[in-house]
Amino acid sequence: MKKLLIVFLSCIMIGGGLIGCDKLQGKTSNVKNNANKNQQQQQQQSSTSQTKQESDSELFKDSMKEGKLALAEGEYYVARDMFKLALEEKSDDEASKLKEQCDMLCEIDDISSAYYFTTDEELTDDEIASAIKDCEKIVELCDKIMAIDSKSDAAKSEAKRLKEYYQVPDSYYESDSDSEEY
Repeated sequence: MKKLLIVFLSCIMIGGGLIGCDKLQGKTSNVKNNANKNQQQQQQQSSTSQTKQESDSELFKDSMKEGKLALAEGEYYVARDMFKLALEEKSDDEASKLKEQCDMLCEIDDISSAYYFTTDEELTDDEIASAIKDCEKIVELCDKIMAIDSKSDAAKSEAKRLKEYYQVPDSYYESDSDSEEY
Protein backbone atom coordinates (compact mmCIF):
# COMPACT_ATOMS: atom_id res chain seq x y z
CA MET A 1 0.00 0.00 0.00
CA LYS A 2 2.80 2.40 0.93
CA LYS A 3 4.74 1.59 -2.25
CA LEU A 4 1.62 2.15 -4.34
CA LEU A 5 1.12 5.51 -2.68
CA ILE A 6 4.73 6.53 -3.35
CA VAL A 7 4.47 5.45 -7.01
CA PHE A 8 1.20 7.34 -7.34
CA LEU A 9 2.66 10.50 -5.82
CA SER A 10 5.79 10.18 -7.98
CA CYS A 11 3.61 9.97 -11.09
CA ILE A 12 1.78 13.10 -10.00
CA MET A 13 5.08 14.95 -9.50
CA ILE A 14 6.53 13.88 -12.86
CA GLY A 15 3.28 14.31 -14.77
CA GLY A 16 2.55 17.69 -13.19
CA GLY A 17 5.95 19.01 -14.23
CA LEU A 18 5.37 17.99 -17.84
CA ILE A 19 1.91 19.40 -18.37
CA GLY A 20 2.19 22.39 -20.68
CA CYS A 21 4.18 24.88 -18.59
CA ASP A 22 5.26 26.64 -21.79
CA LYS A 23 1.66 27.08 -22.91
CA LEU A 24 0.82 28.82 -19.65
CA GLN A 25 3.68 31.28 -20.09
CA GLY A 26 2.76 32.33 -23.60
CA LYS A 27 5.46 33.57 -25.95
CA THR A 28 7.94 35.10 -23.53
CA SER A 29 11.68 34.73 -23.48
CA ASN A 30 13.29 31.38 -22.68
CA VAL A 31 14.92 32.85 -19.57
CA LYS A 32 11.58 33.89 -18.14
CA ASN A 33 10.08 30.51 -19.05
CA ASN A 34 12.86 28.64 -17.27
CA ALA A 35 12.53 30.82 -14.17
CA ASN A 36 8.79 30.23 -14.04
CA LYS A 37 9.27 26.50 -14.64
CA ASN A 38 11.69 26.26 -11.75
CA GLN A 39 9.35 28.19 -9.49
CA GLN A 40 6.40 26.00 -10.45
CA GLN A 41 8.41 22.82 -9.96
CA GLN A 42 9.44 23.98 -6.50
CA GLN A 43 5.83 24.77 -5.65
CA GLN A 44 4.66 21.40 -6.97
CA GLN A 45 7.35 19.60 -5.00
CA SER A 46 6.38 21.50 -1.87
CA SER A 47 2.70 20.77 -2.51
CA THR A 48 3.44 17.10 -3.26
CA SER A 49 5.56 16.83 -0.13
CA GLN A 50 2.72 18.31 1.92
CA THR A 51 0.23 15.97 0.22
CA LYS A 52 2.49 12.98 0.99
CA GLN A 53 2.76 14.08 4.64
CA GLU A 54 -1.02 14.43 4.83
CA SER A 55 -1.39 11.03 3.17
CA ASP A 56 1.11 9.48 5.60
CA SER A 57 -0.81 11.04 8.45
CA GLU A 58 -4.06 9.60 7.09
CA LEU A 59 -2.45 6.18 6.73
CA PHE A 60 -1.25 6.41 10.34
CA LYS A 61 -4.70 7.43 11.58
CA ASP A 62 -6.46 4.74 9.55
CA SER A 63 -4.03 2.07 10.74
CA MET A 64 -4.53 3.11 14.36
CA LYS A 65 -8.31 3.11 13.96
CA GLU A 66 -8.36 -0.32 12.26
CA GLY A 67 -5.94 -1.69 14.87
CA LYS A 68 -8.17 -0.56 17.73
CA LEU A 69 -11.25 -2.04 16.04
CA ALA A 70 -9.48 -5.36 15.44
CA LEU A 71 -8.24 -5.41 19.04
CA ALA A 72 -11.76 -4.80 20.34
CA GLU A 73 -12.99 -7.71 18.20
CA GLY A 74 -10.29 -10.05 19.52
CA GLU A 75 -8.37 -10.09 16.23
CA TYR A 76 -4.94 -9.78 17.89
CA TYR A 77 -2.84 -10.61 14.83
CA VAL A 78 -4.68 -8.11 12.63
CA ALA A 79 -4.46 -5.47 15.35
CA ARG A 80 -0.73 -6.09 15.78
CA ASP A 81 -0.19 -5.72 12.02
CA MET A 82 -2.18 -2.49 11.94
CA PHE A 83 -0.18 -0.99 14.82
CA LYS A 84 3.03 -2.12 13.11
CA LEU A 85 1.92 -0.36 9.92
CA ALA A 86 1.11 2.78 11.91
CA LEU A 87 4.60 2.69 13.44
CA GLU A 88 6.15 2.37 9.98
CA GLU A 89 4.44 5.63 9.07
CA LYS A 90 5.24 7.51 12.24
CA SER A 91 6.97 6.87 15.53
CA ASP A 92 4.28 7.06 18.18
CA ASP A 93 4.27 6.08 21.85
CA GLU A 94 0.63 4.95 21.89
CA ALA A 95 1.02 2.82 18.75
CA SER A 96 4.14 1.27 20.26
CA LYS A 97 2.33 0.42 23.50
CA LEU A 98 -0.66 -1.06 21.69
CA LYS A 99 1.60 -3.15 19.44
CA GLU A 100 3.47 -4.43 22.51
CA GLN A 101 0.17 -5.40 24.14
CA CYS A 102 -0.94 -7.15 20.93
CA ASP A 103 2.39 -9.01 20.75
CA MET A 104 1.66 -10.45 24.19
CA LEU A 105 -1.97 -11.23 23.32
CA CYS A 106 -0.73 -13.13 20.24
CA GLU A 107 1.69 -15.04 22.45
CA ILE A 108 -1.18 -15.91 24.79
CA ASP A 109 -3.20 -17.08 21.79
CA ASP A 110 -0.31 -19.30 20.68
CA ILE A 111 0.08 -20.79 24.17
CA SER A 112 -3.65 -21.38 24.58
CA SER A 113 -3.83 -23.37 21.36
CA ALA A 114 -1.80 -26.18 22.93
CA TYR A 115 -3.32 -29.66 22.81
CA TYR A 116 -4.16 -29.84 26.49
CA PHE A 117 -6.26 -26.65 26.31
CA THR A 118 -8.29 -27.87 23.35
CA THR A 119 -8.99 -31.53 24.08
CA ASP A 120 -11.80 -33.19 25.96
CA GLU A 121 -9.64 -36.24 26.64
CA GLU A 122 -8.22 -36.97 30.06
CA LEU A 123 -4.74 -35.50 30.49
CA THR A 124 -1.65 -37.27 31.74
CA ASP A 125 0.20 -35.93 34.78
CA ASP A 126 2.88 -34.45 32.50
CA GLU A 127 0.24 -32.71 30.37
CA ILE A 128 -1.42 -31.34 33.50
CA ALA A 129 1.95 -30.00 34.71
CA SER A 130 2.57 -28.39 31.31
CA ALA A 131 -0.92 -26.89 31.29
CA ILE A 132 -0.38 -25.40 34.76
CA LYS A 133 2.95 -23.86 33.68
CA ASP A 134 1.31 -22.41 30.58
CA CYS A 135 -1.56 -21.01 32.65
CA GLU A 136 0.99 -19.33 34.90
CA LYS A 137 2.78 -17.91 31.83
CA ILE A 138 -0.52 -16.59 30.46
CA VAL A 139 -1.34 -14.92 33.79
CA GLU A 140 2.15 -13.37 33.83
CA LEU A 141 1.63 -12.00 30.30
CA CYS A 142 -1.78 -10.64 31.30
CA ASP A 143 -0.19 -8.79 34.22
CA LYS A 144 2.38 -7.27 31.86
CA ILE A 145 -0.34 -6.17 29.44
CA MET A 146 -2.30 -4.51 32.25
CA ALA A 147 0.84 -2.73 33.49
CA ILE A 148 1.36 -0.95 30.15
CA ASP A 149 -0.11 2.54 30.35
CA SER A 150 -1.94 2.89 27.03
CA LYS A 151 -4.91 5.16 26.37
CA SER A 152 -6.98 2.28 25.01
CA ASP A 153 -8.45 -0.14 27.53
CA ALA A 154 -9.29 -2.85 24.98
CA ALA A 155 -6.09 -4.87 25.53
CA LYS A 156 -6.27 -4.42 29.29
CA SER A 157 -9.89 -5.59 29.37
CA GLU A 158 -9.03 -8.64 27.28
CA ALA A 159 -6.01 -9.38 29.51
CA LYS A 160 -8.20 -9.15 32.60
CA ARG A 161 -10.72 -11.55 31.08
CA LEU A 162 -7.98 -14.01 30.07
CA LYS A 163 -6.30 -13.80 33.45
CA GLU A 164 -9.56 -14.70 35.20
CA TYR A 165 -10.05 -17.62 32.82
CA TYR A 166 -6.51 -19.06 33.08
CA GLN A 167 -5.79 -18.21 36.72
CA VAL A 168 -5.03 -21.44 38.58
CA PRO A 169 -7.07 -21.45 41.81
CA ASP A 170 -5.05 -21.17 45.01
CA SER A 171 -6.86 -24.29 46.22
CA TYR A 172 -5.00 -26.29 43.56
CA TYR A 173 -1.65 -25.31 45.07
CA GLU A 174 -2.92 -25.89 48.61
CA SER A 175 -4.23 -29.38 47.82
CA ASP A 176 -1.04 -30.14 45.87
CA SER A 177 1.20 -29.22 48.81
CA ASP A 178 -1.03 -31.19 51.20
CA SER A 179 -0.71 -34.32 49.10
CA GLU A 180 3.10 -34.02 49.01
CA GLU A 181 3.29 -34.04 52.81
CA TYR A 182 1.91 -37.56 53.09
